[in-house]
Amino acid sequence: MSPLTDGDIDDLIELLDREHRLGLLTGLPRAEQRRAFREQAGRQLLVAMIQATSGRRFEEKILAELTDLAKDDAARIYGLICVATSFKFGLARDELLVALGDQSNAVLNNIDNLIRRHVVRTSQDGRIWARHRVLAEVIREELEKTGQVSELVTGLAFLAATKVRPELPRSAREWRLLRAVINHDYLRRTVGVDPARNLYGYLENLLAWDHHYWLQRGSFEVEVGDLDLAENFLNSAKSLGPQNDPFIENERAYLAFSKAIAAPTTQVAKELVSEATETLEYLISRIGDQDSYPYHVLGSQGLAWARRGITSSQERERYLRSLISQVEDGCGRHPKAADLRQLLSDLRKEQMQIAIPVQTTLR
Repeated sequence: MSPLTDGDIDDLIELLDREHRLGLLTGLPRAEQRRAFREQAGRQLLVAMIQATSGRRFEEKILAELTDLAKDDAARIYGLICVATSFKFGLARDELLVALGDQSNAVLNNIDNLIRRHVVRTSQDGRIWARHRVLAEVIREELEKTGQVSELVTGLAFLAATKVRPELPRSAREWRLLRAVINHDYLRRTVGVDPARNLYGYLENLLAWDHHYWLQRGSFEVEVGDLDLAENFLNSAKSLGPQNDPFIENERAYLAFSKAIAAPTTQVAKELVSEATETLEYLISRIGDQDSYPYHVLGSQGLAWARRGITSSQERERYLRSLISQVEDGCGRHPKAADLRQLLSDLRKEQMQIAIPVQTTLR
């Protein structure tokens, strides 16, 4: 939803005034009422309404609701619904039971109570959602902070893994849910190394036939540093996946860079860097307009290699210049990629720190 206009704000204030729901804004001059809404209008309308008319912050109200539900043993159900909603998925009752691992009447009663009390809502297809995605995101962030999200994400992953099949189109809802909850970057950032490894291991018997599962599991290990495991998992992805799949080849190039950086003085390190660079440059020529990731891997891992694997200042400066040229091209093709812009800045700073002493020496 776009930011609130003055007309939107006036209409909203008049509606709340008629319904006697202005809260702390009751009786204030219209200019102050508008200001209260305008200050909160950077987020969505619901956020602006609740924060403007209540003495408590929006997030505090949501988290208080979660705490209150814990008294009725419904917080876990509500948390699961919110996590799913934050990923843009509603859940049917039977799906909730599978993801929770509990098919008791008590759980069903708690689900019905949440609906009856309007804590959650049902859509026309019968699926259950949080009242609003903004609320769901606040709850998910809190569960991530407290470490409770791991169990819920594992439940959603198990649910999706039991529903996907080889013949099911990859655009199907079940596949989209699975991709969301086993994404290696999300798991690394939110649940931690051991819980993520446990989740992947938990799903192995269900998904051993799927190349995307092995790709995410291998990508996770590339990020956290067990390169032997990463190589094994990415080889499985390559064997099971489409020929020359760009996502798999991209991660294999990332792995090659990581192996070289881990042992920069070995003869094979330079060969690995050459192989990875060739792969990434090919991917850039093939999918560079659609995906900025090959640029990012080449630039970020190339920068790490320049620092660890190239001892000559002149050679390092030339190498950085070539990386800068590639990443500049990526920024041109992907102007909204903030990570690429930051990477380009880092590369330029590194190159300047080397170039000035090199030029002084040449004089």
